[in-house]
Amino acid sequence: MYCESDFQRRLEHPDAESSPHDEYSRDYARLVHSAAVRRLARLGCDGLADESGEAPTVLSRALEAAEIARRIVKRLNQDVPFLRRGGGGIDPNLVALGCIGRECGRPPFGKLGESILDRCMRQHGGFMSSAQCLRQLAVIEIYASDDPQLQCIDAQGKDRRLGLDLSYRSYAALTRFSGKIPFRRDDRSERSGSHYASEDRLVGKIRAHVAPGVPDHETLQTIECGIAELAEFIATTVLEFESAMRTGLAHPLCFVATFDGDDGLCEMLVEDLYRRTGRRTNGHQVRAAIGREFEQLIDPAANASVSSNVRAYRVSRELSGNPCRRAQYIDGLTKRLIDAVLMRVEDEAPALSSVRLSDDAQLLAEAMRAYCKEVAPAPRRMALQGIDAGKVLETLLDAIDGDYGDELLPPGLACGLARIADTDARKRYICDFLAGLTEPGAVALLNRLSILR
Repeated sequence: MYCESDFQRRLEHPDAESSPHDEYSRDYARLVHSAAVRRLARLGCDGLADESGEAPTVLSRALEAAEIARRIVKRLNQDVPFLRRGGGGIDPNLVALGCIGRECGRPPFGKLGESILDRCMRQHGGFMSSAQCLRQLAVIEIYASDDPQLQCIDAQGKDRRLGLDLSYRSYAALTRFSGKIPFRRDDRSERSGSHYASEDRLVGKIRAHVAPGVPDHETLQTIECGIAELAEFIATTVLEFESAMRTGLAHPLCFVATFDGDDGLCEMLVEDLYRRTGRRTNGHQVRAAIGREFEQLIDPAANASVSSNVRAYRVSRELSGNPCRRAQYIDGLTKRLIDAVLMRVEDEAPALSSVRLSDDAQLLAEAMRAYCKEVAPAPRRMALQGIDAGKVLETLLDAIDGDYGDELLPPGLACGLARIADTDARKRYICDFLAGLTEPGAVALLNRLSILR
């Protein structure tokens, strides 16, 4: 499953006696001790508060996804013959790194902040959270530098940072690589690609070390990246459905009845699934997958009595209203989704093997997510309605690039910015700083700017 080229690095060279698993453990330790991960604890995400009033953070959701990914790896290593025979098994630290590290490129204000920063950077390389996570861990995080004096930005304005200096296989676990983002785009152009031009050379090295036989124009996705994506999907699905049940916005029988009586919602789900995955299905298959999940609540007899329907309703309400029953159901749902993960092994290139959910599990999870979007509000978006994210980020970018860089940037970053003369490099440097803020931090910085002016 792993070879020596996978765990080589740009700067450091592993010991001859070290194993791949030792190297990935080192990478995981560097990640969890980084400032980028600490920031995730202060970055909010959509989700309803629990009984204690605490809303989920990006870090809490990433940790949940990482734990699910570890469970998926454990099951695959036990059940897949190739991994048992001599494949060596998938490294659990590597998939956990992928789950947590992929969130490190998330900017303040979520998808809205991403679109605003991309608009500001259209003529300077663009902005994309998946590209930013690679840049955050491979460049921005201050751990290694190839400068003899360990300078981040040298006297000629060249960026000498090497980020956390992770192994090439660890970088490949963060995201799929599909091409370079166009450096300059007009207002009508859609975003495409997976990484910035500044990281194109690094991505070339990742491809050469991890999957040398894959042409540059083809998408590269390792098995660890695929598991991380799937684990994030499962974690988000379970958390959203559990939140809707806990707050009384939904219960299982209501979920079943919604899809049974809403053909439009079924068709929308079928079309969306085909657009994203290429799988063809229909409303009957969606309802059948939901019915199998909650068959203990549904009387299959056409002439079901009123008393049996009332009993089913009470059981459904108790399942969502009783904390112990709800927790047990959610734990069982998570296990069933993990057990439904299927792996396709690529014998000639095991690193490029893929995973997916079984058809029934995929339909059930997609239906749960579609249902939650219909019935549950997005409290974080509602809480941010009074904040003009565009004004915050655009004003700060212009101010820092203008006369207020020394006052608004930390001293070390301000010194580095003063050495950069190239306009595109300056914009990227400032965008990196803004993308690393939290929502309260961005608003506080704007208030500070107002005082300075």
